[in-house]
Amino acid sequence: MQITDKGTKIFAIDHAFTFLTLPYKNIDVNWGVSQGFNDNILETDLAKEILQGKARKSEFREMSKDFFFQKVEESKAVFHQILQNIPTEFELDTEDHQSLVHFLFDENRNQQVINYFFEHLDEYA
Repeated sequence: MQITDKGTKIFAIDHAFTFLTLPYKNIDVNWGVSQGFNDNILETDLAKEILQGKARKSEFREMSKDFFFQKVEESKAVFHQILQNIPTEFELDTEDHQSLVHFLFDENRNQQVINYFFEHLDEYA
């Protein structure tokens, strides 16, 4: 969270695989954005309250889409470096690395992610 004189910024982090609920080598882009095996931050009361007033604003949607894809590209550019900084105790091997890259940076899946976000916005309107 970042508090400024203009308001508060909240940075949501998707913890879907943080606690090893599923081995990385088993993740599959064909799942799309199914949330059946993890909680979804968009379902929280806080997300609903924050996003409710922005749901129908086209400039918010465009800004969100641009921001999302920009951050995906920025992450992709430094992802090898990120992987190099993961502690060895996590025992991630080459197969895990490849699965993560394929899953996180798949264009079709990422389009589904942003569409899923917009579907939630529509529910909050």
